Amino acid sequence: MPHRLPAFTIQWHLTERCNLRCIHCYQNERFVKQELTFAQSKKIIDEILKALKIWKRRGRINFTGGEPLIKEKLLFRLIKYVKQKDPKISIGILTNGTLLTNSMVKKLKKAGVAFVQVSLDGATEKVNDSIRGPGSFNKAIEGIKRLVKAKFTTAIMFTLHKKNMGEIPRLIDLAIDLGVTRLGVERVVPTGRGKSLEKEMLTPEELHQIFLYLAKRRQEIKKKGQKLDIWTYRPLWCLLRKEIKDSQIGGGCSAGLNGLTIMPNGDVMPCRRLNLVIGNLLKDNLFELWYSSPILWDLRERTKIIKCGKCPHLPNCGGCRAVAYAVTGNYLEKDPQCWKK
Repeated sequence: MPHRLPAFTIQWHLTERCNLRCIHCYQNERFVKQELTFAQSKKIIDEILKALKIWKRRGRINFTGGEPLIKEKLLFRLIKYVKQKDPKISIGILTNGTLLTNSMVKKLKKAGVAFVQVSLDGATEKVNDSIRGPGSFNKAIEGIKRLVKAKFTTAIMFTLHKKNMGEIPRLIDLAIDLGVTRLGVERVVPTGRGKSLEKEMLTPEELHQIFLYLAKRRQEIKKKGQKLDIWTYRPLWCLLRKEIKDSQIGGGCSAGLNGLTIMPNGDVMPCRRLNLVIGNLLKDNLFELWYSSPILWDLRERTKIIKCGKCPHLPNCGGCRAVAYAVTGNYLEKDPQCWKK
């Protein structure tokens, strides 16, 4: 059987406006005010579909924000347009979950959305709301329950730092109880408002122990036949392969290889957390940009990463370029949370 390339994923930020003010957010208070019109967005969708056809790659578009459901009218018009042009494109929504009413969940289902990810940063109201704002926990939980009931592929995304690292065991239990499909644990990237949390980043050894716990729980969950999948495909995970005897975990960053980020004004970034603009789709062609950006070529050539060049894990890792850039100002620096000496 021929090897299948991963889906090419576009993370599309429809707006930077949001009804929450999470302390770790990669945005700052100066929101992008200029937002793409429906006509401009359609042209960009056409470019995406054209590129996917040339590459012979499966496509995924994840609409997010800010809070994407604030842009309800534009969101559903774009989903409809994508599905009309190519019904095989997978559509996802990345949301804070607070606006997932019964009627909204029904609309998303009818529109053909396949996947919804809800951000939750604590297993308890007290911890989550201290990070994401009062009332956000209960609203997100109710939204998740509605998604599960409607049979969406539903994920919880957790942003990890010292203020909530103790929540991991209970968070896994909560995810199982809720019946969600996936649980992702991402590290805080100290950029935007999240810059204030730089001192709250886990040490390399703390991260090692958290990842080890997550990997072991994942194995236990599989043995029990429970449906929750804990994502273990991001950078640094592969360092655990021998430790837990699992050759399948781990994966490098997709920036420059399998995805791009589109901002509300048409700016393009390799990754939203890697705060570098490489072009703008109001004047640049997406296909040409993919091959002409020096930054994207740097990200593809992992041997350029400082101190990682001779690491045996490099082909499957490379560390997180966004964390490296946020902490050091150089996206080719070693991931500061890597525990490998």
